[in-house]
Amino acid sequence: SDGKSVFCQVNKFDDMIAFLSASDPDFAQVIAVDRNFDLLGRAWCVAELAMSDKMGMQQFLKLSSRQALDQHRLRLEGL
Repeated sequence: SDGKSVFCQVNKFDDMIAFLSASDPDFAQVIAVDRNFDLLGRAWCVAELAMSDKMGMQQFLKLSSRQALDQHRLRLEGL
C-alpha cells in the first residue's frame, strides 16, 4: 500500500534477467531439469523459462539422462 518493494526474490526475476541479458549479449540460461521433471510443474519455474524465451535469451536444457526422458515421455507430452 505504501508503494515500497516487497523484500523477497519472487518479484525480481523479470528485472534481473532483463538487466543481465542487456548487459551481455552472450548471456544464456541453463535449465537443469530434475530426474522427475518436477521443474515443469512449478509455476514460477515455467514463468521464468517463458520470460527468458520471450526476451530472446538463448536457453540450454540439461537432462539427467535419456532414460529419464523416456520414462516420463507420456506425461511430458501431455503438458
